[in-house]
Formats: sequence, C-alpha cells, structure tokens
Amino acid sequence: MSGFAGSSLGTEKAGNVGNVERTVAIDRANFRARQLPVVTALPLENATADATELGAFVRGRVAQLQTCYERTGATDLAGVLALRLTIGASGAVRGAEIVRRTWSGPGAADAEACLIRLARGWRVPSGQEGATVTLPISFTRGG
Repeated sequence: MSGFAGSSLGTEKAGNVGNVERTVAIDRANFRARQLPVVTALPLENATADATELGAFVRGRVAQLQTCYERTGATDLAGVLALRLTIGASGAVRGAEIVRRTWSGPGAADAEACLIRLARGWRVPSGQEGATVTLPISFTRGG
C-alpha cells in the first residue's frame, strides 16, 4: 500500500487525500479518495477585482511568466505557485508575494523572485485600490 501526502505504509493520517493499494503486479490499483473540505474566502472589505478580467489579463502574460521560468533554468521544476497581488491606485500592483508552492529545487528561488519582480510591474485592468487577489499559476516540466 502506498499513500499520498506523507502517509506511512499501511496507515492513514489526517489531511491525506486518499491512498492507493497495489498488489504484486502493477496491473490494477484500488483508489479511495476522501472529499476535500470547502474553503471559504475572506471578504475583500469593499475592495473588488473582476475575476474574469483578471484571468484574461494573466493569461495574456503567459509568455512573460514562461520567460521567468526558462531564464532562471527552472525548467525541471513542475508545480503550482500561488501568487498574491495587492492592487494599488489605478490598478498598479503595489505588492506581490508567493504564498504557496508545490515545487522546490534548483532554480525555484530565482524563478519565484523573477515572477514577483514581473508582477510588481503589472497594471491590472480591473480592481479597486486595496484589493488582494491570489492567482494559482501552474508550470510543467520542459523538454
């Protein structure tokens, strides 16, 4: 039996998504998954950003994001980063930070620093001053 999210062989720990049981041959696997908890976002306290416009804005900058990934030599990394932006006056990004990551290894710190520098230069088309948004950005291995 092998598990996910740090479970030990033959045991389950709280917080795991599920586990996979396997027999001698790897021709069949039984998979059990538990329902994940619902996470409720905190209100923005009168500061808003349009999710549709923001998504289109970020998708329009995929080449910039990819450049950070490639120039720092991080192309062996794969995972998801959560980039939190704080919107200032006229949509200018006044703060950017990585608040969650699923990757690590050579090039990760340089790629993240590049992404933060890049995001701090953005001017978001929608969003009121003081709005904070977290963007999940997924990267896959090159090659």
